[in-house]
Amino acid sequence: VRKKKEEAGGKAKLPWQIKAERKKKAQELKQPAIEMPSKEERTKLFNRMDNNGNGGLSLAEIDKGVIELFPSFNCKPALMRAYKAADRSGDGFIGRREFRLLLKYLVYFNNLFHKFAEIDADGDRRLSASEFYDGCGIVGVNLDREMAEAEFGKMDDNGGGYVLFDEFCVWCAEREVEDDGAEEPEPEPEPAP
Repeated sequence: VRKKKEEAGGKAKLPWQIKAERKKKAQELKQPAIEMPSKEERTKLFNRMDNNGNGGLSLAEIDKGVIELFPSFNCKPALMRAYKAADRSGDGFIGRREFRLLLKYLVYFNNLFHKFAEIDADGDRRLSASEFYDGCGIVGVNLDREMAEAEFGKMDDNGGGYVLFDEFCVWCAEREVEDDGAEEPEPEPEPAP
């Protein structure tokens, strides 16, 4: 049974108290959503965010636009992940064709950040192995302690004993792809001439 010290009173928290706190935290972190605008609306939205009119959104323009237009998505770690994922050209700007992806990734990574924050019992924006084991069910994964420690080790790229949001995102994406279940069939050999 894992017990956790409260910072203020020094009293140990029992597992049911930790679960109750997580449930309360999850309710406070209601996951926002963006209804995908039509192509015409996306064009207007893109133009509104493109402050300098160069046809590409910089990270600063996206940050400003999110704060003004989608304040419930103002989560810097999730915004940065969405920006990097949507920049398919790798030029550091989100073009018109990448903008739809940016909006989709904003929703995806914000939702993932809310799950991360719910698992992060002490609120230090990093997960310990114990926090991950106690909260991995939040992301729909039920593991025994040994398996949870092995998965945590896979996530902890630098071996620092903690997992940051970026590492958590990579692990979740890999699990989604693995759990997809849709394996591509092996290509058939070409007939001999």
